Amino acid sequence: MAAVSVPGEPAPGGGPFGVMFVVPAFADQVAIDLAARLLAEPPPLVVSGGVDLAVFGAHLRGQPLHSRLESLGARFIGLITTSRDYRFLALKTDPPKPGLVRCGGREGAAIDGEIYRLSPAAIGMFLAELPAPMALTSVELSDGRWVPGFGCSQDAADNGVDITPYRSWTAYLEDQAAAVP
Repeated sequence: MAAVSVPGEPAPGGGPFGVMFVVPAFADQVAIDLAARLLAEPPPLVVSGGVDLAVFGAHLRGQPLHSRLESLGARFIGLITTSRDYRFLALKTDPPKPGLVRCGGREGAAIDGEIYRLSPAAIGMFLAELPAPMALTSVELSDGRWVPGFGCSQDAADNGVDITPYRSWTAYLEDQAAAVP
């Protein structure tokens, strides 16, 4: 378990008073957010000790698998873009998902996504539940960092539809929705 203690107004009679937020293990950020709200201060963005995870498709905000990240306590860090060394493919999965494949600069593009921070335990649980043909791999971001992120098996990529020119899953989905009469 983790806890954050926050001073409060003096108790009746002038004695000290405070509030303690006690949360499950690895939910430190929740306790910090609650304490900041009680103090009417902006919370610090992220506590240290987590693992960053890059997502590019069905786990994005507003997409069908995003709730899985939320259930694991994932914390949205921000928007990201890969280096220009990736191809992006619409895979034949249910629900629909894209696959990211490193192509070493050949016919690649920078792909837009999101980055989340999870506890080490949560990233382990996430990986243990990851269905084929998805895989976690190292993804190079446009700022030169390498972070764990989604990729896919080569056979799934070979059978996918190249959507690299869209540069994002949401742009591809919006175009597909607009094409339906």
